[in-house]
Amino acid sequence: MEREITRRNGNGKLDKLCRHLESLGCTYMVYHAEEIESDSEDTLRVSIVNDHGKGTLDVDVDHGYVMHFDDWHAHYEYADTDEQNYETLIEDLDAILANRRGVGIIRKGNGDWFGSRLVDDKDIENDQLGVFWFVLGEQYHRNELVKSDGRIVYSYWNPYKDFSFALDVDRLRAMDNRVNS
Repeated sequence: MEREITRRNGNGKLDKLCRHLESLGCTYMVYHAEEIESDSEDTLRVSIVNDHGKGTLDVDVDHGYVMHFDDWHAHYEYADTDEQNYETLIEDLDAILANRRGVGIIRKGNGDWFGSRLVDDKDIENDQLGVFWFVLGEQYHRNELVKSDGRIVYSYWNPYKDFSFALDVDRLRAMDNRVNS
């Protein structure tokens, strides 16, 4: 069956990804487009099982790659070559699985998603708010998040590193002082 999937997918992207996951000792499952919500009948999803019991990390393989973890996703299809897309995907994937990168998620007080990004551990350690300056730098967004009791949640492959905190006025003011000094 895997040979059929690989042929259907073209240039062996699925095989290459699966070999990499096997070299890391990961447990994974492969799903066809019919089994997942996909706009393309050629999409295949590789779901990596989290040994810590925290959901899966999914990689959709089609013309490029799309990685999904928690409430974040990224497209790996805009580089000049498929090889560059693959290398960037593997760099991010390996960093997530090794807990060197986590997903930062901004949530409104009611739990609704407001924004997310993949963040290096070092950046989180240096400035938990600053990594979201692209959102929090806008007064309108800040007001909305403070008014709704918004939070920033950091989510890792191994949940022992997960943490979150409220977005309150004092914390945002302290961030302004750092940015403006």
